[in-house]
Amino acid sequence: MSLNRTTSRTTETQDRVSFVQLVVPWRPARFLVRILIALAAAFLIPACKRGGSGSVTAGPSLAALFRGGTGSTGSGGGGGSVQITGQTASDVSILREGSIDASFAVSIVKPVLGANPRTISINTSLQPTVGNQILGDDNLTAATGLWVRPGATLTLRPSLDTAGTAVTLEQATVIFTSGIYLEGTIRAGRKDAVTSGDGATLNGADLLLTCNNFVSRSTGSVDTSGDDSAGAAGSGGFFNVTSTLSIVNAAAIDSTGGAGATGGNGGGALLQSASFGAYNTGAITTSGGAATAGSGGSAGLILVAGSAGGPNSYGGGFNSGALTAKGGSGTTFGGAGNLIQITGAVQGAAANTGNLDTSGGDASAGTGGGAGLIFIIAAGASLRTSGSLTGNGGAGTVGGGNASIIFLQATYTDAIFFGGIGGGIFCSGSISGNGGNGGNGGTAGAFIVSAACTGFINPGTNPIVLAGYSRFDCTGGDGVTSGAGVPTPSFLSNLQANDGTDTDGDGTPGPGLMYVGSIETQADWILKGGAATAGNGGTGGNLTIQTQPPAGGFENSTVIPNFDRSLRNSGAINLAGGAGTTTGGDGGALFMFEQYTLSSSGSITTSGGNGGTGAGGAGGAIELISNDVCSNTGPLAQNGGASASGMGGTPAVFVFGGQTYSLLVIGRTTTCTGGATANGGDTGSGPAGGAGGIINIVGTENSPSVSGTFSVKGGTSVIPGATGTVTINGVNLFLTNGAVSF
Repeated sequence: MSLNRTTSRTTETQDRVSFVQLVVPWRPARFLVRILIALAAAFLIPACKRGGSGSVTAGPSLAALFRGGTGSTGSGGGGGSVQITGQTASDVSILREGSIDASFAVSIVKPVLGANPRTISINTSLQPTVGNQILGDDNLTAATGLWVRPGATLTLRPSLDTAGTAVTLEQATVIFTSGIYLEGTIRAGRKDAVTSGDGATLNGADLLLTCNNFVSRSTGSVDTSGDDSAGAAGSGGFFNVTSTLSIVNAAAIDSTGGAGATGGNGGGALLQSASFGAYNTGAITTSGGAATAGSGGSAGLILVAGSAGGPNSYGGGFNSGALTAKGGSGTTFGGAGNLIQITGAVQGAAANTGNLDTSGGDASAGTGGGAGLIFIIAAGASLRTSGSLTGNGGAGTVGGGNASIIFLQATYTDAIFFGGIGGGIFCSGSISGNGGNGGNGGTAGAFIVSAACTGFINPGTNPIVLAGYSRFDCTGGDGVTSGAGVPTPSFLSNLQANDGTDTDGDGTPGPGLMYVGSIETQADWILKGGAATAGNGGTGGNLTIQTQPPAGGFENSTVIPNFDRSLRNSGAINLAGGAGTTTGGDGGALFMFEQYTLSSSGSITTSGGNGGTGAGGAGGAIELISNDVCSNTGPLAQNGGASASGMGGTPAVFVFGGQTYSLLVIGRTTTCTGGATANGGDTGSGPAGGAGGIINIVGTENSPSVSGTFSVKGGTSVIPGATGTVTINGVNLFLTNGAVSF
């Protein structure tokens, strides 16, 4: 049964701002707790509704790009990897079309400020006391809360020595027992240079604010940025808000480094709520400053974290603002990007519609900066993101910067006790983790998606859905001296989880039955090696797409057979090696496994790259294996690469069931109707052509249904390569010119 529920509350019309809507899991027990406490606080009521299948709607077809950078004088950068793992007894789906609704709604209401708040109506400069306080409106005792009104600026001067000098001050900390309401501007004073209170540097002070509710409107802003300079620019200060209850931020936050001959570093921004949600709709920028004669500044980190206070916390991390933590551009070095993290730390959803960017800075006469990490994490609830996720390495004339990891994670502990509904990972929006171009290309990053359960979980309620992706591209970078390979394997796996069934009859959940969901992938997978204009081609990447077989097999009474489970691929897969002027790169290997129904209709290519003076690359192995139905209707190509004056490449072989093959399609009932080529590579003036491969099509209970042409020709040369074999159910077929057609 699907529950669609929306809650809303209207308060002070002039103070209410409606934002986009969040699709979050409907969990009655937890939701009541949140509503009751929120009503008591008279502060925040998020709108909630269960998204059913993930609220996938029509949308554009996008790409996830993790390509190595191009090397203009040296080597290309290594290709990236995509690693997707489901372990929640639910399906994993990569859809070519569609988009995810990750929107949310939140009301902005003035929080309780306590009996003696400090109200800022005109521009004011304050320095906190030794006890980390400022005076309230009575001008006698500590302020219980803070209200900065529209058009007013509160400058907080540093009051604490964090540099260890004992004479200079770098940080302003203010603790309030009630709330903060920001409609105007909070600005950081400058850090000291020589003596206490001189404020003579170009660096923004660090600001740490503690309260029980933090609320800001879109008219508000926070400025801890560093100052520009003709010389070394100032660095931004760190902005940290910790709330015991909730955070709702609509203000723009600027913690950037200043621009100068050398760029200043970004400071950073942390929004952390201990008990409930952290909601951000404002733009947050912590980028490093640009440099005209040196290194660009490094970025500061950005964190939006709900329910960070412990096991009894129930809230998530929600963002719709543009979050930018990029390295500054420079001449000698580009600055490094920094971490952006959105998290429901203990028990909470994560939702993002904003564009996130942690890219490294470019360098006009040096090395580009490396990218920062992007983490979006949910615990016990759904993760939904639809904004662009970008973490590219910066470009440079000497070297490109390395990209980093983009990581989506949802974890569940004994989710069956909470109904087990509404969780999972849902993602759309462009994704990019490319290495930077340079003399030597930068290494690409990785896209990691993980949904896992510890304990028991209801099957089918916590899927992984990636919507609107036409391709995952992890190609190695082209280069001069060498094309780059794809060093880290990619995989798409769905593993078993426990459904908590009372199998021992004691009236309590467990020991349970193991359950595995299906896999569907419609996107193209491109893991090609890079090409080289004066060296070796790069190797293609390895790709595994598989579901885990139930422990104990069909006969195990504690296993759910789940006979309708399947693995379906309709995208093209290209793991070819890159071409080189010396040797060609080897193709990557493909392994697909599903216990019941495996169906693949896309073309599959694992051929080796062409060589010049050296050998052509070897074709990578292809294995399509099922214990029941195995159907392949797309063309398969596993050819050795050709060579101008070296040896022709040969298809790589592997051992299965004590026999050696290069290409295997096997199931109880097997269909292979797209044809296959496993030819040896040709050579011009080289010593010998490559040998043909070994194709084996097996139906363990039924004769396979086969059509198309199957070719295992040896490569042409003065000494031709040996012809391979085509075997169907143990019968070596007669070949004409190295091929057989059906």
